[in-house]
Amino acid sequence: MLRYLLLLLVIACSVPDIESAQVGEVVDTEVVVEPVTEEEVAAVGDNEQELTATFEFEGYAPGKSHTGTFDTFSVTGMKNSNGIISAKAVFDASSVNTGIAGLDSHLKNEDFFDIEQYPIITVEITEVGADSVTSFISFHGVSREVVFPANVSVDMITADFLLDTEPFNMKYTGVDQNVRIAFTVQ
Repeated sequence: MLRYLLLLLVIACSVPDIESAQVGEVVDTEVVVEPVTEEEVAAVGDNEQELTATFEFEGYAPGKSHTGTFDTFSVTGMKNSNGIISAKAVFDASSVNTGIAGLDSHLKNEDFFDIEQYPIITVEITEVGADSVTSFISFHGVSREVVFPANVSVDMITADFLLDTEPFNMKYTGVDQNVRIAFTVQ
């Protein structure tokens, strides 16, 4: 019996001010819901989705340059109503394609990508600002945080910038250490 009285007391204390309510009025009740943080959303893998992307690079040597891409790569990420909040690109380094077979073979060896030792290149976008992107690039056995300029909209992120390859242990002397990177993710 005491149990039922306590239950009624709890219910009575939690009901809004019914005495002041008129018939047909909605009694205002407040439900407090804590907002979900981006970290909590990122922890739920089910929210990751395949994103569409284009990618190209351009390497420079004295008096010439060559443009290339990777034939095999995937990009997954997360979006909310403001746009892309994170993304991860995984590139198969052995799929490098410049359209020049001899150059592709050279890029695959230890002078450049060293695909035997480092078959995968990853770029993980961890922060998207109004006009820049923060990412972690893992390339040639080195992982570095890189912040670069980007055009950011609700629909996509586009970037076209020079990446200094020296911090990634790229020391081949016949080329410029800066490589142009251009991509679109949506």
